[in-house]
Formats: sequence, structure tokens, C-alpha cells
Amino acid sequence: MEKATSPFRLPQIIDYTENAISDITSSFHAPRTILTTNCEIAYAWGALPQEIEKIPLCRRNELLARMCVAVSCGLFDSGINYVWNATIIFLRQKIESFGLPFIAQILEKDFSESKLNDMQDSELLDLTLKLNIISEDAFFFLDQCRNIRNNFSAAHPPIGIINGVEFIAFLNRCVRYVLGSDAQNDLHGIDINECIHAVKADIFSEEQKAEWIRRLKTTCDAQRQLIFPILHGIYCDPTSNESARGNAIQICKDSVSFFSNKVISNLLNKHSEYIANGDTKRHNASRSFFTHIGLLHLLSEAERHSIISNALQRLWVAHLELNNFYNEKPFAEQLMHLVLNTEVPNSTKPQLVETVVSCYLGNGYGVANSAEGIYESIIRNFSPQEIKEMFSIFKKNGERPKIVGALAEQQFSKAAKLVVADSVPVSVKNDYDYWKNK
Repeated sequence: MEKATSPFRLPQIIDYTENAISDITSSFHAPRTILTTNCEIAYAWGALPQEIEKIPLCRRNELLARMCVAVSCGLFDSGINYVWNATIIFLRQKIESFGLPFIAQILEKDFSESKLNDMQDSELLDLTLKLNIISEDAFFFLDQCRNIRNNFSAAHPPIGIINGVEFIAFLNRCVRYVLGSDAQNDLHGIDINECIHAVKADIFSEEQKAEWIRRLKTTCDAQRQLIFPILHGIYCDPTSNESARGNAIQICKDSVSFFSNKVISNLLNKHSEYIANGDTKRHNASRSFFTHIGLLHLLSEAERHSIISNALQRLWVAHLELNNFYNEKPFAEQLMHLVLNTEVPNSTKPQLVETVVSCYLGNGYGVANSAEGIYESIIRNFSPQEIKEMFSIFKKNGERPKIVGALAEQQFSKAAKLVVADSVPVSVKNDYDYWKNK
């Protein structure tokens, strides 16, 4: 964006324009008071350069020149009209730059250049907000400017006259939020059909995945609200091939950091629809989707209980198999991802503690070394309630036959040393001290 190399200056013309204004009003036998005072003109004229300097050279067009001429004569109502027109024209250009076909997809109706030009200013502001071209703060202040323009400018019969301070405030808002702003300059629309076609084609390369994530990040949230639920649907569709499901989940997983509340709400609504419709296959796939992208905590406690409990059962089955030393690690990793990234329901904690600690103790043939570090990570993060469960389930020798053999005792002693000492409840402090010092 081209910037000025020297400060913007306006000529000193106030002394000359005052005489001209007085002569013109006298010619019509009108009082000088039909226009703003010379003092107000001088204030606005002196403040103009500071505001115009904030506008890039490429946007300092003839409308802003006309604005300056109007201000020099005290015609603030005309000045408002010129700067507002410059603002609306620039917003139209930003909308065209986003992509009219993409906006048609968002609005779910035909949207052409002629329809853009026919939009009322209020509709245009609504659309730019929807496209994230302007922020909510900008919308608030620009909508106020729209009302001022409609009621106090030369565009319509005005209901009053504004002074120099009010004019400069109007100009400042147009400059700050549109004419001098580049905050949303990199927004571009996405062809949703092209995105779906790409996802359903071959498995993405790293470069291809990165490009689609970049496009999603630089489009408006209204498009993201449409695209991410579509990707969720592709992943949950039992007829989708594995390439499409893999592409969909990878994009969502790497994009979750810029999910808005509305995107998350749309995803949860789709998840609820599967439950309400009794669509078991899609419901189970949707559970897996939320688990993979790290949003399991958004599901209900009952669903989290079911997901974690099933993961614990799969781990326990693997632990009991003869080749558990080789097969146990993937199940342990999946469990760790679940319990360290979401709140474990109270109803699941006893099963979690018993399964993890039992696997950590090993069996008659030893310990699964590949999974041992994973269990230690989980045990280190045990809550006070889970620590209490641990020492309640695995009592000292003789009280419960849970810890059998020298290896199991050695492993449980190591487990006791892993928990945070300050988190140990008083009710199991004696058991903790016994095993820690064993």
C-alpha cells in the first residue's frame, strides 16, 4: 500500500472564504448564520490534514477533494456525504475482492455486481460484518455514521446542522474503520464446491493441506460456519472413503485453533442431530471426530464417560493378551490423549485408576516398557479424587490381593512417588507414606 512521503497539508484559505461566504449569503438576502461559523470552519479545516494523512494515497480520491472544498465553505452536510460515499465505494470494492460467487454460496442465493450496487447502505454494512470485512466495533460506529448521514447530510433534507467537532468525529470513524484500515485486507472467499471436490479426491500432501488451511484461515467466519460442518459430515458419512475422511479430519484438527463459537455450535448441532435421528454409525463417527480434534470436553458427561470407558476396556483387553508388550502402547496413547485433554467424569475415575495402575504394575511376565512412560504421565496428572481411588483400590499387603509379587510392589511404589504429594488426601496419607517409602 502506497504511503505519503511528506505530511499532508491544506492551503490557508479561511480568510478568503469567509468574505466569499458573506458576499454569497448577502446576495440572497440570507443571514450569515445559515452556514456554520468561521470558528467552526477553522477548527475543521485545521483538523482535516491529521485525518487525511491516515488514508493511503491510493484512496485519496476526488470525493475526498470535494469534501475538503465543502468544508472550506462550511458545508459540513455536503462534506459528510462525500466522505460517506467514499466509504461505501471502498466497502463495495472489498466485497468484490472477496468474490461475488463465494458470497452467493454463503447467502444461498444469486449475488451479482448489479445486486451489490443496488444494496442499501444498511444492507451493505450487514454483509461486510458477515464477511468479517469490518469488526463488530466498526459496524457499531459506522451504523451511527449512516444514521448521521441520513439525517444531517445534504443527501436528504437535514433535521439539523452539525458543527466542526461533529464533522471531524464522523470523518475519524470512516477513516479509522474503513478508509485508513487494513485489518481485513487479506480476506478472500473460498469456492466451497472446489473445497469439497479436493477433500474427496486423493489424500492431501502436506503442501495441499497447508494451502487449504491457509484459505480457511483467511476467509470469513460465515464461510467457515458452512465448510467445517461439511467436513464433519464427510468424516461421519459411512460411505466416505478413507482418503476423504483423512483429509477432512486433518484439516479440522489443524484448524481448530481458529474455530469460532458459531462454528463449534454448528458442529455440536450436527452431532445432536445424529443422536436424535438414531443414526448410530454417524453418531459414533462424530464422537471420534470430536476426540481427534481435541474438543471432546464439549460433549455431554454421559458421552465422555462412554468414550473414555470404551478406551479403557480396549486397553485392558490388549493388556491381557499374550503379545501385550507389543500391542499395548497404541491403546495407552489413545487413552492418554483422551484423559489429559478433557475432564474425566467422576463416574469414570474408578475404572480409569484401576485400569491404568493395573497395567502399570504389569503381569506375571513383566511390564510393557513401551507403554510405561505413558502410564506414568497419566498417574502424574491424577487429581486428589483419583489419588484417593488409587490408594483405596490398591491397599497394603494383606488387605486386598491387588498387588501380588515383588515386581508389582516395586511398580506400585514407583507409582506412589509419581503423584503430587500436595494433592494426596488426608484419608489415604498413611497408605501414601507406606508405599512411597517402601
